[in-house]
Amino acid sequence: MEYLGWVLVLLGCILNLISAFGCLKLPDFFPMIQAAGVGDSCGTPLVLFGLIFVVGISMLSFKILVLIGLVLLLSPTATHALARASLDDDKKT
Repeated sequence: MEYLGWVLVLLGCILNLISAFGCLKLPDFFPMIQAAGVGDSCGTPLVLFGLIFVVGISMLSFKILVLIGLVLLLSPTATHALARASLDDDKKT
């Protein structure tokens, strides 16, 4: 189980790295926040699930599960709020 955890951590880190390169290389604001949102919504939970497999069943794994829930709930909400604020700012000018 520990090896599966490290594989998940590695996959999550690779996905976050691709997301970071996407944020740097994409030309416009909206593709950038889409790349950042994918990294936050997919890469970070993969890393956290991998850490659950590494540490095993404990109180720490329950806390990581709560953190995964918060990330999955709040990350798309923050990305949507950022995009909405940008659209509203464009309408004012």
